[in-house]
Amino acid sequence: MRLLRFIRRHRSGRSGEPDGRVRRLRTALYANGLLQTIGLLRLPSPWWVDVAWALGWLALVVLFHGVLGGASRTLRIVLLVSGTVGAAGSLGEEVSEALDARFAARFFDAVELQGWPWLLWLTLILFAQARDGRWGRIAVWSGAASVAAPFVVVLLRSGVVSVSVSDIAYFHGYVLMPLTAISEALQLVWLARSAHDLASSPARAVPRREPRPVRFRLPSGRWLLTVTATVVPLLALPAADHARGPFTSRDDCPRAQSATGEYIPASTLDEICLRAAADAMVGIAEEEGQVLAMQVEEQRKCNAVPRHRPLITPESVSVIRKPIWPETGLEAYEDTPTGSDAFDNGLYDLVAENGLVAALPGHMVISTDSEFRICVTLETYARRPPVETEGWHHVVEVGYRSPTGEIVIRDPMSGTVLPDLAFRGAGDYRIRVHHAWFPWKGEKYGTQRLLIMVYPGRGDDVVVHRAKTGP
Repeated sequence: MRLLRFIRRHRSGRSGEPDGRVRRLRTALYANGLLQTIGLLRLPSPWWVDVAWALGWLALVVLFHGVLGGASRTLRIVLLVSGTVGAAGSLGEEVSEALDARFAARFFDAVELQGWPWLLWLTLILFAQARDGRWGRIAVWSGAASVAAPFVVVLLRSGVVSVSVSDIAYFHGYVLMPLTAISEALQLVWLARSAHDLASSPARAVPRREPRPVRFRLPSGRWLLTVTATVVPLLALPAADHARGPFTSRDDCPRAQSATGEYIPASTLDEICLRAAADAMVGIAEEEGQVLAMQVEEQRKCNAVPRHRPLITPESVSVIRKPIWPETGLEAYEDTPTGSDAFDNGLYDLVAENGLVAALPGHMVISTDSEFRICVTLETYARRPPVETEGWHHVVEVGYRSPTGEIVIRDPMSGTVLPDLAFRGAGDYRIRVHHAWFPWKGEKYGTQRLLIMVYPGRGDDVVVHRAKTGP
């Protein structure tokens, strides 16, 4: 019986290749296929997933070296060296970045050679599979197509000239991303089919041959097509597209660094990481759309705010059409000995007493809610206007002395500047500030209304015409 089993194994061409190596290679192929699925489904990819992929790649390198016993010694050595260098560089870089060891990460990034070892290894593995005989056409051609697909992506991307972000986002979202996904899916097919063929076609294995003189000849038939499909992308495709293996997480691209440690410009990252570029462009378009929609909505609120009807004729009326979003309130400050720092001169302490407005000579602060926009109206009067509290939730009046004749209210953070209110030049003024909430679509706190009245008058006393109330 032992003799019969030996004869069967010898006829099948597997006498020089232990079954254990094949089983381990099939297991590694399926395991890498699982990791490839994580990238294909865009599942969360933390750093340890990339570490696991690098370890899986290293396992494939070692196990393929043992299984491809019928290949030439030179080819096996090149496969082992290129695969090990690429896997070690990727593994070292991932671990170094996880430990925040930037110098080590840059070292391993240099060892990785921008993904060239990975591309060389994959190309030669496909060539070896085609020559070996145990792997069918589906395995070989799916692998070759997965290498060639990114080349098509680069050609398409280089031919796109767009003048708008939305056009670029559309191209990346509906053309490049599907092609990138196809490339990843083809590589998943290659992994699964390579494992399947090892188990289903043992009789097709080519036994080890004795060394003989090498005859140089051009490949023909399907070998020519296979080599062409893999070598052409190798020459034309940016190698960094393969730097991190079958899939590249979105977080990998922002972490990319130049040799000096500086972050690579976004335009360069777009060339390196097509998927990250597509995600970024789509994200930019979506973000710009959201910002635009929010701006339109805020403008509608201010347009809907009722116009104030002065009870006496004002000197001037300025309705600020564009909503203002001050993060620290509004200020008016002039060149005075008290300075323009509201913390140093105590203005913030004073405004906290009434919650709306406070003033010193040459400096005034108006407090607003930083989470909501405000719709501002400015009015100046030659004489004291009647007090109005109806329709307002907070009304406070303060005295203000202008030493330079310029009362310009501004938002220090955004740089928004309102018209000058010192219509009589330098001197004493009274400033009355009205604040109210304007409801919007069922929300009581839709936006803020602010009416500022200015008229000539002496006195620095603070008058609260209406204490703060809710809407």
